[in-house]
Amino acid sequence: MGEHAGYIVAAYGITVVVILGVIGWTTFDYARLKRALQRFPTRGDTDGGA
Repeated sequence: MGEHAGYIVAAYGITVVVILGVIGWTTFDYARLKRALQRFPTRGDTDGGA
């Protein structure tokens, strides 16, 4: 790879860490929002609010 090998490996490493971080955060946030939305009634639930 030549004299730029360190830069290339570091760039790929940082990219992998960032992408895995975004995937992890998205998964965590999805689970959090799913739990929060379970508190609300479903759209077809028409019990008159009582």
